[in-house]
Amino acid sequence: MNPRQTEIESLHKFFVQWFKAEIPQTNENFNTHFVQTISESSPPFTLVSPSGVKSSYKDLITDLYNAYACRKGDDTYTIWIDNVQEQTLGNGLYLMEYEEHQCVSKKHTKRLSTALLRERCISGDITKLEWVRVHETWMTE
Repeated sequence: MNPRQTEIESLHKFFVQWFKAEIPQTNENFNTHFVQTISESSPPFTLVSPSGVKSSYKDLITDLYNAYACRKGDDTYTIWIDNVQEQTLGNGLYLMEYEEHQCVSKKHTKRLSTALLRERCISGDITKLEWVRVHETWMTE
C-alpha cells in the first residue's frame, strides 16, 4: 500500500474511532489525526458532500469536532475503503479516487470520493501529505 492509500485508510479509521468515542475527545487527538492532515492555506481544504453541500476548512473543523460520539452505541457503524486509484499530477499533487462504504445502524451506503492530496516538504527530505479537496458522490448498490 502506498503512502496516499495508507493516509486515506488512516483518516477513515480515525473517523470511526472519533464518531464511536473509541478514543478520548481531546484537542491532541483531533489535531494529530485530522486537523494536521488537511490544508489550511493555499488553498484551504474544501469538502463537497454527496448531497452537494460545500464545507470550508473552518466549518468542517467545528462540525467534526462537535460530531464526537455521534455513533456511540451503534455497534454496526464502520467505514471501509475499496478500489483506490491514484493519478500523479506532478509538483507533489495526487488525485485519488476511492469508494467509501459506511454501515450506519445496519444500513449500508456507498459513495465515490475524489480527493486531491498534496505532498508538502516540511524540512529537508521530510514531507507530509495534506488533503486539499474532497468531492463525494452517492453510488447505487
